Amino acid sequence: MANVTITSIQQTDTSVMIDWSTDTLAQNSANIYVATNLQNLQAGVYVATGNDNGNLPDMEFQTTVPIAAPYLQSGTAYVCMASCDGTNSQPSSFTTLPDGVYLRNPNAQPRKVAMGGVSTLNVEVRKKGQPEANIPVTFTCPAAAGQLGNPVQGTTITVNTDATGKASTQFTAGTTKGRFQITLTAAPYAANTTHMLVVVK
Repeated sequence: MANVTITSIQQTDTSVMIDWSTDTLAQNSANIYVATNLQNLQAGVYVATGNDNGNLPDMEFQTTVPIAAPYLQSGTAYVCMASCDGTNSQPSSFTTLPDGVYLRNPNAQPRKVAMGGVSTLNVEVRKKGQPEANIPVTFTCPAAAGQLGNPVQGTTITVNTDATGKASTQFTAGTTKGRFQITLTAAPYAANTTHMLVVVK
């Protein structure tokens, strides 16, 4: 009997990508079932074929489930099960990200700066995969690391995202060498926090 396994579940704020495989070549079908509980899996909220657009036989499969009506909802727990030629995997579970804005691609340019040197800190804000303007993003750095803003305003500064969904500020390194973590939070979503690293050398 074939062994069917869900190998990966990856999320963004707009979709969930599920990978599954079988150790025996699937000849006729390769499906994924998603539901809010185990009892409803076979008639789940989402049933997708992962047969590479009909290119069976195969052993590796992938499907992307949208977080949108009438499929998945934001901030909701789901179970999923894969099936190949009638053999089912063990169920797996995941919870979709809550609706809101998400911080993406935090980076410092340059990441390594000399004492007294400057770096530009950037982050992107997305909502349902699209850039979100006028979202306040708060940057906070340790006092030993340096200060933020141009002109310098202190160790905390709040900047609104622009039309492209990007928020930026300037970091000025202090006189202490080391690796420092900058914290970024998108208000009013207090749980939506990310970090970036700067190195003062």
